[in-house]
Amino acid sequence: MANYDFRKLIIKYAKELSKDKMTSQGKDFISYKINTRTMFITKPGADFANLTNDDIELEIINKETKNQEIALHSNIYAKKTNINVIIHSNHPIIEIVANMNKKMKAPLDDMAQIVGPTLRVVQENEIKDIMKALKGRDACLIKGNGAISLGRTIAEAHTNAMVLFKACKCHAEGQKLGGTVTIPFFESYIMHKVYKLKYSSANQELIMQKEKEEALIKPEDNPEGLVM
Repeated sequence: MANYDFRKLIIKYAKELSKDKMTSQGKDFISYKINTRTMFITKPGADFANLTNDDIELEIINKETKNQEIALHSNIYAKKTNINVIIHSNHPIIEIVANMNKKMKAPLDDMAQIVGPTLRVVQENEIKDIMKALKGRDACLIKGNGAISLGRTIAEAHTNAMVLFKACKCHAEGQKLGGTVTIPFFESYIMHKVYKLKYSSANQELIMQKEKEEALIKPEDNPEGLVM
């Protein structure tokens, strides 16, 4: 049976986020669900630009844990069983838009296609409220606590996070000029549906297979913490 180390993928995409200047000062998290019981998750304060295996912990998926970050990821994985990756971003631009307290309509085509016609804002940093905001969505904003982006694969979660960040930047800059021009809801809705059909589960299965090939353990890899 093949063995995989999904920490490789977390490190790869964490460094991509850092390279694109989409990270905060140690307040971001990435988790990768290994199975229904366990996940890898980055440690609090981890430096995404220089992330290593030591910055990633193997945790039990536990909805009732007192650790709020682990509880949040656990609840999402338990509810959204097709989701395998969560990116929790706390970049200042995202926090600015989240603190505006208003549901954000899509200002860009790629947000309409990938994230959806609107981006909900959670007013209280409570797991139950975050779960409501994620109903029918793969991303949301949290007042005072950044944004959550989900994916069936880490590539999809990364794309969602990038699009969300770009849309927030556009929205924040637009407000300085008197307001942001947004795409009409029905048009955004159709764009999102077409995107979801185009990038179907079958396509995501191919991406997942590619990610597994990247995560495949080689003889020279560090065996500590690896999973079957």
